Amino acid sequence: MGNVFPDYPKYAVWPDGYYMASNESDVGIWAFDRSNMLAGAAATYQKKTLNNRNFMLPCDLDGNTLPPANSPNYFYTMMDDTYWPAQGVPGVDRLEIWEFHVDWNTPANTTFTHTQNITNAPFNYDVGDNPYDWDVIPQPGTSQKLDAIGEWPMWRLQYRNFGSHATLVGNFTVDVTGSKLAGIRWFELRKTGSQIWNLYQEGTYSPDSNHRWMGSVAMNGNGDIALGYSVSSSTVYPSIRVASRLSGNSLGILGDETNFITSAASQTGGNRWGDYSAMTVDPVDNSFWYTHEYVGSDNNWRTRIINFNVVPEPITFGIFYLTLWIFFRNNLKNIL
Repeated sequence: MGNVFPDYPKYAVWPDGYYMASNESDVGIWAFDRSNMLAGAAATYQKKTLNNRNFMLPCDLDGNTLPPANSPNYFYTMMDDTYWPAQGVPGVDRLEIWEFHVDWNTPANTTFTHTQNITNAPFNYDVGDNPYDWDVIPQPGTSQKLDAIGEWPMWRLQYRNFGSHATLVGNFTVDVTGSKLAGIRWFELRKTGSQIWNLYQEGTYSPDSNHRWMGSVAMNGNGDIALGYSVSSSTVYPSIRVASRLSGNSLGILGDETNFITSAASQTGGNRWGDYSAMTVDPVDNSFWYTHEYVGSDNNWRTRIINFNVVPEPITFGIFYLTLWIFFRNNLKNIL
């Protein structure tokens, strides 16, 4: 497409098109004519390029309720003030929101505009010695370390319209403690009507001294959130885990994690263990599907597909049933 290779592409579905961001000499911002493609016609596209900005993600639609008519596709990136000090808000870590308004009939009217800066909790996404240090996550029994890809937002930026409000959820890797420990910063933005996006909640998931990276997050139709990611340390072989929260839980908090796979050995064929991670939602039953690419101990690529539901913690059930039993015991004679 054109005269550049669109590296590390990230795709998203929107009512008027398929949107994409790519890593080029600049950031590639793409829109493909969805109507034409579904009809088998020419797959025309429109493209913008953006320099002097971090890599971006387009928002990806979930749910049965469409965004308002003529809504732009929202792109975001996170800007670490250490490396992007002069781009709009010097000295402030932030999330940036951009709007891609595509006019398929008159391409000259198409715009890609920076519309918001959202200040969130301070962060540093450099888990290595610099943003281009790609050997940072330790593994047992080897000097070969893995790439945290902390400098880029991780797919996806999920959009969901609840009617009363719309949400965007996303995640990226950060240095949790300032001592080069990788953890997952996740967030939920909310928008009501024509108002601007606001930070509704955020958190940094890092419950212990293991590294967590390569995340993907999504929200189901109940408002529950699930986050999948990779885990590794000098004592834990690279693994795939998930943490989640119910919509009614305290804001900014994820529950205990579940381990779905642990490698039998470290990945020694290079610094990539997993390169794509995708959390999606089943449109029928609101369960989550997590797809994770990873490298086995034989240095061959594999894919793990996981389906699960978000349920209350066991202690919640225990308290509920204990309370129910006490109620019936104390009121049995009245009931009878």
